[in-house]
Amino acid sequence: MKVLFVFPNIDTGGYKPLGISVLSAIAKQKGWEAELFDTSFYDVNELSSNEKFKGMKEAAEQALSVTTVDISDFGVKEEVADVKGLMAQKVEEFDPDLIAVSIFSQEFHLGMTLLEVARSVKPEVATCVGGVHCIADPESVAKNMHVDFVCFGEGEETFRTILDQVEAGHIDPAFVPANCYIENGEVKKTPIGEYAVLDDLPYLDNDIFDAPTKFLIKSLNPNWANSLTTL
Repeated sequence: MKVLFVFPNIDTGGYKPLGISVLSAIAKQKGWEAELFDTSFYDVNELSSNEKFKGMKEAAEQALSVTTVDISDFGVKEEVADVKGLMAQKVEEFDPDLIAVSIFSQEFHLGMTLLEVARSVKPEVATCVGGVHCIADPESVAKNMHVDFVCFGEGEETFRTILDQVEAGHIDPAFVPANCYIENGEVKKTPIGEYAVLDDLPYLDNDIFDAPTKFLIKSLNPNWANSLTTL
C-alpha cells in the first residue's frame, strides 16, 4: 500500500511540519510506502488565493528575531515550474492508495487545487486532510468533493484507522475518530477519542522531506542531526 503526503507550502521557510513526520513514520511502521509532494521551493503564487503573504523569513526578520539571510547563498531558491503538472506526474508515477494533505489556512486553496489534480489522475484514490485549518474550520474542508476524511483533532489514531480502512477496501467515515465528513448533504463529526501516547509513537520520519530542506537545515546548523534527536 502507498500513501502520498502533500505539503502545499507557500513559504520558503525551510521548516518540516511535525504532523507529516509523525504520520509518515506511522505509515511505514504499518508496512506502507510513503512519499511526499512538497511545494516549499516552487513558486506557487498563481495557485494561491492570497493577495498578499508575508513569509516566516520576512516576518521573523521584521520582528528582529532572526538575522537577514539570503538563502540563495545556500543553493535554495523558489523554482518556477508547472506545479499542477508535477503533481499529476507524481500521482501517476507513484500511484498512491491514499493522499494525505496537511494545511494551514493560507494554504487551503493550494491544497484543494492539488487534490483536484490528483483526483483527475486517479479518481478512486482515498484522501484525508488535516492541519491547523482543519481544526479551525473542518466543515468547509469536508464540503470539498475531493476530500474523504477531515481530521480536526490529534491525527495519530485517526490516521491509523484510515490506513486500516483503505487496506481493507472498506471506507466508513463514521468509524474514524476526530473525523468530519458529509453524509446525505449533512456535515457530521465523530468523537475525538483518546489522546495519543507519545511513548508509543515511532520516531519522526524526516527522510521523507526533499533534499533542499535537509540541505538548508544542515547548512545553517552544523549540529542539525543532534538537534533533531533532542526534539
